[in-house]
Amino acid sequence: MNVLSPGDLEWFQDEQFRHDALAHADIVGLPMRQQLVYFTLHLSKYQGRLLKALRSEDSETVQRLITDSFIILLATANALGKCPRIVGAGRPTSLSHLRGSEALLCAFVEVVSEMAKACEAFDDHENYPSHTVLDTCVGTLIRIVIALANANSVPLFETVPHRWGRVERRTLTNRRPAAPPSENADLTSGSAGSASARPSAA
Repeated sequence: MNVLSPGDLEWFQDEQFRHDALAHADIVGLPMRQQLVYFTLHLSKYQGRLLKALRSEDSETVQRLITDSFIILLATANALGKCPRIVGAGRPTSLSHLRGSEALLCAFVEVVSEMAKACEAFDDHENYPSHTVLDTCVGTLIRIVIALANANSVPLFETVPHRWGRVERRTLTNRRPAAPPSENADLTSGSAGSASARPSAA
């Protein structure tokens, strides 16, 4: 059971900030609005994949997607400059009436659609309270994703740091410069080109 206190969420957000600075500097460097669009697109992608994984009873993929959704929400909260009390900024409606993962996922989809509308309004220059809507949506979604994690026995205190570490190791590996060719290497054999790391699958 994931029961996260404000102190727990503060730790998660601080660690997410550290992780993003190390592994996602290109995203951190974007203007805030572009970051929010990027994160909302990720959540849109995850919701469809999560529905498919739930229906096919693919527990490994369900765990990964719930973990990734929580991570993206932490990054979104950081981009908005919100403290851990953002959970309290969500809709006050209880989630207890939502029985089962698919009901929770339907709520997930509804909230992400509101985030998409808020991001769309950035480009349309509408007189729309995008930031207020996003604040509320992120608070609600964090509660929904924690409920999904509990419904599917996903231990976020274990899976989130594991995911951070995996991405960070991959990032550091990809940044490592290739070793210079040996003086005795046969440069006509084509072996030098094969020394570069194979790109990781998306």
